[in-house]
Amino acid sequence: MPFLFWLQLLRPHQWTKNTLLFLQLLAAHQANALAPWASLLLAFMAFNLAASAIYVINDLCDIQADRVHPRKCHRPFAAGVLSVKKGWLIVPVLLIPSVCLASFISTDFLTWLSVYVMLSGLYSWRLRRWVLIDCLLLASLYTLRVIAGASVVQLPPSFWLLSCTTFLFLSLAFL
Repeated sequence: MPFLFWLQLLRPHQWTKNTLLFLQLLAAHQANALAPWASLLLAFMAFNLAASAIYVINDLCDIQADRVHPRKCHRPFAAGVLSVKKGWLIVPVLLIPSVCLASFISTDFLTWLSVYVMLSGLYSWRLRRWVLIDCLLLASLYTLRVIAGASVVQLPPSFWLLSCTTFLFLSLAFL
């Protein structure tokens, strides 16, 4: 049973967002090139680990608010089934392999992953409290995944790809 609580905490269902890393390879019509796929899969794993670390931090920061929320009260920390101490211990356990994978891929990718972690952390800590900044930052975090994926395959994203994804994600955030 504790395994299920840890799995719930890591939110693997949210990892689908990280498939945006593959978009540049597909948009450049290079999907049949085998070499970039291995690097992209490692990048996908690195982003998943980093995202899970941010979800843990978010849950730790929101324990009190989550306890009174009708749905979020079932999250492991809010429900009291996992200790806060274990939560803070799992964050580096997730971030360290994420950074190691990213540094194995490229310095550029490590930089983009670091920007993602920093912005996501700021979002969880403070920035989501302002509606406009919330929407702009959410859209930026999605677009950042596209840029990070482009850095992995070393294919610069086109102006049009970045424009379309930015406006699409900004529109979704405003909804």
